[in-house]
This record gives sequence, structure tokens and C-alpha cells, in this order.
Amino acid sequence: MRFIMRWTNQIKYSMRTNWGYIILFSFAVIFSSCKDDSDFETPIVENKTSGDEFDGIEVLFNEKEFPNAKCVDLLKEINICSDAQVDADGQLMTPCSTELFKFFQLRDDLPLEDGFILLVKANTGGIPLRRVLVFEREAGTLVKVNGFIGNLIGKKKSKDSNDDLLLRFIDKIEGSDVYYHCIFKWENGQYVFKTVEVIQEPAGNFSGIVKASVKDSVSQEIFKILMDNQMIF
Repeated sequence: MRFIMRWTNQIKYSMRTNWGYIILFSFAVIFSSCKDDSDFETPIVENKTSGDEFDGIEVLFNEKEFPNAKCVDLLKEINICSDAQVDADGQLMTPCSTELFKFFQLRDDLPLEDGFILLVKANTGGIPLRRVLVFEREAGTLVKVNGFIGNLIGKKKSKDSNDDLLLRFIDKIEGSDVYYHCIFKWENGQYVFKTVEVIQEPAGNFSGIVKASVKDSVSQEIFKILMDNQMIF
């Protein structure tokens, strides 16, 4: 049986079926057995994935100021931080700091106060991993349209819509970290999962771009893993 670590507060572990383990084990065999032939492609390098050009993103949370004077007000509006150090029960509150939050424009022609992508540092608000939250203002109120337990590692311009996003998710398989690099596109008012482009297991024998011949089936399995582990919410 394979165990997947759940990174949310509510659930710690989930057990997958033998079938799910067999599928993912087969993926591992595909990557490891093809290391020396043309079927195994070069592992991802910063801002490239399967030939699609993404602008690489690396956030260190070391900026001194927010890019917009309204950023702190926006953080308070979505109730993710506070000026107060403790709440009424004496619990520590999350400060509205550039050391914890990074803003990205949702769309070039959309003011930040009407929509944005927010990257949240790991261990903020009790969540051990980075989060990506997408907000858009509807009828005067900021509404969360997407949430991901993952890291934003790339963006790519889209001619007719919001930028495509490249998100990196972490999984635990048999005690080892495994990373999924996934593309999300804007459709009908929110970001939608499209494909997994890269699977990396730094401590194992496979790491590389997913073969085109198996991309659809692999993407379906990875999407199920992300949903089951509440990494898309």
C-alpha cells in the first residue's frame, strides 16, 4: 500500500488502493527504465517545461515593501493577517508582512485591488507548505476563486486570457518527496488543471518531463492525487 501525506490541518494521512500504487509504480518504471534512451527527456530547467516557455518565478520573501500601498488593506480584507499581535484568546496573529506574502497581478489590465494572485510562505497560518490563492472582486467583494497547497514557479502570457500558471506540488511516497510541476489555465472565471509536465523524485531513480504518449493518463492520476489530498481547494 502507498501512503500519501496530507498537508492540511484536517487530515494527516490517506491510504491509496493497490491499483493506485500500481499505476504510480508503473510511472516510476517508465522514467527509470528509459534513462538511457530517447524516451527519457531532459529534466526541467527553471523556466522550461515540455517546450512551453514559462517565465520562471523564485520568491524568497525578502522584499522590504509591498508593490502597492493597498496591499495591506487587501490582506486584511481577505482576513489572512492582522495588525494585532494576539487575538482575544491570546493566540498569536499572522502579521501583514512582506516576509509572508507576495502579490502577483491576476491580469495586466486589472488593478490589484480588483484581483490578484497571492503566494503565502510556508508555515503561515498553521499550514506547513506554501499556498497560492487567487482572488477576484465580484459585486464589490473579493472572492477566492482558486486555492492551491503548492508553489508558484512560473507564468506564461496568454493572448486571450489570464496568464497560464506553472505550479509545483509536493507529495510523499514511501517516505520520499516527489514533486509535480503542473500547468493551470484560466477558464470560466478560475484556474483549471490541464497537465502534469514534470515529475521529480530527487532521492529516487526518475526525474523528468512526462512522455507525450502517457501524459493524459499520468495527468489524470496526478490530478486525482492533488484532489484527494486537498491540495486544490
